This record gives sequence, structure tokens and C-alpha cells, in this order.
Amino acid sequence: MIPMPPQAVKYIGAALAILAVFGFGYYKGHSAVQARFDTYKAEVAATAAAQEEKTQQIDSKNQKLIKETKDAYNNQLANLRAYYGMRYNKSGGTMPQVPYTPGGANDYSPDNLPPTPILAGQCAETTLTLILLQQFITSAANNAE
Repeated sequence: MIPMPPQAVKYIGAALAILAVFGFGYYKGHSAVQARFDTYKAEVAATAAAQEEKTQQIDSKNQKLIKETKDAYNNQLANLRAYYGMRYNKSGGTMPQVPYTPGGANDYSPDNLPPTPILAGQCAETTLTLILLQQFITSAANNAE
């Protein structure tokens, strides 16, 4: 063996001791940070699960709302069309109409609009659509709260 001076052994021992203390401190610090990070990940996972459950509840409410709104719209639209269809087809008889009859006040408009009963029916359908859409948006916003 090569003889080493006692002072070199002392410096090497001190350096090894310093490295051991630094390594121990680094390990303790890293394990503490890792423990806090694991706790944080568990919190985030729990919050995400709770939010996903809440989102599923809102989605199920919205699906029910969509179905109810669609059914209500279709029913009311059928009623409107039946009502305005009866107004447009004024006669309930099965006799054919006389061909080439002159147009009445409901048949012509200067703006080339459809006859008044048809126009009234189209306006009523548009109004119904608007009203039900506004109700749907309000209800959907209430579901999200």
C-alpha cells in the first residue's frame, strides 16, 4: 500500500462526512416534498371525481330537459299547425273549389308574401320556437347551478 499522510486521511474523512450529511438532508427534503406531492395528487383526484359526478348529474338533467322541451315543442307545433290549417282551409266540406276564382284579400300582398293565414301560422311557429328556446336556455342555466 501507498502510505497516506494523516492529514490527507483527515480531509478525505471530513469530505465523506460532509457528503453523507448533505446526502441525508437531500433525501429527507426530497421525501418530504414527495409526500406533499402525493397528498396533492390525491386531493386533485378526489376533486376531479366529485366534479365528474356533478357533471354527470347536470348532463342527465339536461338530457331530460332536452327531451321534455322537444316533446312540448312538437306537441305545441302540431296544435298550431292544426289550428292555422283549419283557418286556412275555411270550408270543411268535400266539394272541390271552383277553379279560376278571383283572389280575395288574403291571397295577394304587395310584397309577395304568402296569404295572410299562412303568414300568421308561420309567425306563430317562429314565436313558439323563440319562446321555447328562451325557456330551454333559462332551464339549462338553472340546471348548471
